[in-house]
Amino acid sequence: MLLGIAYKGDIDDLRESPALKVWEELEKKHAQVVFHDPYCKTAKWKGTEVASVDLTEEEIKSCDAVIITTLHTKNVDYKLILDNAKAVFDTKNAISSALGKEAVEAENLYRL
Repeated sequence: MLLGIAYKGDIDDLRESPALKVWEELEKKHAQVVFHDPYCKTAKWKGTEVASVDLTEEEIKSCDAVIITTLHTKNVDYKLILDNAKAVFDTKNAISSALGKEAVEAENLYRL
């Protein structure tokens, strides 16, 4: 799961978003990619409109990893992600910013 595909936090603009490059690279490795973005409910991907998945315990647990590619400061439950993801790759330091000390002790958190 890509968490956040907007080019910057708390907006709905996808233009030149680094998350789209990550999506492309994951697909090259045959990954099945879903995304959640509270601001971008759909994204045009390779000619198809793709919907943002709900950020639920079940959806998170169904993914091999969550990659945080946009730092949204509102409308994202980072604790839900940390508590349910097998692995969290945080490229924006979002988990530590949101959860502080609790994030430091998490075994499933990888900061990039």
